This record gives sequence, C-alpha cells and structure tokens, in this order.
Amino acid sequence: MIHVTAHALTRALERIPGLKSEAEAMRILRSKAVDEAARFAPTGSIYVRITTGNRIVLEDGYVVTVLPVSITLHQMSSAAHRRRQVCRARSIVHFNRNH
Repeated sequence: MIHVTAHALTRALERIPGLKSEAEAMRILRSKAVDEAARFAPTGSIYVRITTGNRIVLEDGYVVTVLPVSITLHQMSSAAHRRRQVCRARSIVHFNRNH
C-alpha cells in the first residue's frame, strides 16, 4: 500500500481542481497508476502525471507532494542536473565540430 504524507494530502486538496474531500484526494493519491509507479521505482523519485496535468511526486514509496500544473520538467530537475546537461550538450557540439 502507498503511504501518503499529510503534506501531499494538503497539496492535493489545494492543487487538484474539483476535489471536495480528503477521501477523493486519497483515492487519486493511492490510485493504481501511483501504486504501479511506486512498484516500478521503489527507491528514488518518480513523477506520475494525472489527468488534470498535476504531477504526483513519489520518493522511496511515499507520496510526498502534488505539483501544480504550471511546473515544467525543467523546473523539477536540480540545478546540478541542468549544469550536467549543458556540459553534455557543449561537449557534443564540440565533438561534432572537430569530426
């Protein structure tokens, strides 16, 4: 069974349109898709997009928050990850120019 933090429940009620009760929020946060994602990646972080466009964030088998629709994948990644991606892109460009 998926564990849902109080923070995730609060964010679901704030950010998922049309939710009227904690029971409705829990039904979404413990849905089959979320359960399957947690089994697929039992450690680390994973994001599950729901039909409203929000993303449910799982970390180590716990639902920890619900992100607003306006958050992009770029904003979810860490600054260090973005720097690595920029370095990779520059090295590919450099390699292609020299070969």
